[in-house]
Amino acid sequence: MQAVTCHWISNDWQLKSAVLGCTLMDVSHTGENIQSFVMKIIGDWNLEDKVTTTTTDNAANVLKACRLLQEDDVIEDSVHCFCHTLQLCVKHALEIEGVAPYLKRFSAVVSYFHRSNLAANELVRLQRANQIEHPLGLILDEPDPDPDDVEYATVLLRATT
Repeated sequence: MQAVTCHWISNDWQLKSAVLGCTLMDVSHTGENIQSFVMKIIGDWNLEDKVTTTTTDNAANVLKACRLLQEDDVIEDSVHCFCHTLQLCVKHALEIEGVAPYLKRFSAVVSYFHRSNLAANELVRLQRANQIEHPLGLILDEPDPDPDDVEYATVLLRATT
């Protein structure tokens, strides 16, 4: 599946977005094929000379497609998506050997608070007693993680409203 979205700011300064194309690519996802797909979408929407920048993930084939689009003067620049790059950094950090035991411990703590209403209420009470205006709750990134799978044992702290 391949998709192209478009984002712009309107004359009244509103952020606008649209899906320009989404299709199943029945060919290999090479840089050249992705470039062709993007060129077709740009042509279909008469956007030649209007596209300035692309935002992409870090996949080599997509980066190659963007480089080819730049070489053909279709786009001026291509930038990496910050959120995707950050996600890759976090994933890499979670794979570091010394992190795994801590993730298992954090997962056990969070699971305890999720199983015990008394403990969860005490956590909120202690936060309020310490003048934390918006009590924080413990959440996991997966509802029922496998305790042996540290990749899914990520613990997040979220402000509850």
